Amino acid sequence: MTLSMANYLPILLSCAAIIGCRAELPTEPVTRQADLVSASFDDGGATLRPQLITIAVGQTYTATAAVKYSPALLPWTISSSNPGVAIAEGYIPAGSSSSAVVIRGVSPGHAYVRYSVPSFGRANNSYDIGVITVTEGPIENPVPPVPPDSPTVVPPVQPPCSAPTISFPPQNQTVRAGQRATLKVQPAGAPSYAYQWFAQELGSPAVMAASHTEVLVTEPLFRSSRFWVRVSSPCSSVVTDPALITVLPVRSRASRR
Repeated sequence: MTLSMANYLPILLSCAAIIGCRAELPTEPVTRQADLVSASFDDGGATLRPQLITIAVGQTYTATAAVKYSPALLPWTISSSNPGVAIAEGYIPAGSSSSAVVIRGVSPGHAYVRYSVPSFGRANNSYDIGVITVTEGPIENPVPPVPPDSPTVVPPVQPPCSAPTISFPPQNQTVRAGQRATLKVQPAGAPSYAYQWFAQELGSPAVMAASHTEVLVTEPLFRSSRFWVRVSSPCSSVVTDPALITVLPVRSRASRR
């Protein structure tokens, strides 16, 4: 059967109406409670204890946020993803390891607890580390107790752990303005280490660099900067001396002759 333009017109008008309605909907998707409760928060650079918090409207609860690799080399700001549901306030200054996070219920719903850390050449790094559930009625214990018949969890025996040592730290380099630099670090031994690079343009505060491996390829550089890396094992960490990347101006055509 062949449809004429007159047949299509009601369909097109319906679609336009639907699109117009959708434009008024909230931009953030509604997350179901089951998704929140089953969420995992073990991959970020900080942890929240407890990770799942249930409080009532108007109720206040104090949790603890801690960096995984202590101490923090940059300031960490703890906040709520949805202040309309719950307010979360915490701050881990550089040189510290943890901070109290004060959480207050505002309206029924769910919100994430998240951290934010300065990042080099891009938006701040942020990560969700916990979930707040706010309910209407009063709650005697904001954190659900462990059922009495829950099995006892015996932590696994950890192998001996040693602090990392650096065989070859990042080296000083010279580049032209607009070029990238490649820095490498080589720790001794073969354990599974964690890496976090840091950057500091001369005269500016230090920030995180976007690399978690032995190698860092910088963004295009236009100012001389220092770069260093923290190498962490499960029991300790070590920070390398800064490598200075000196940025020279681009040579003019006359100087090339």
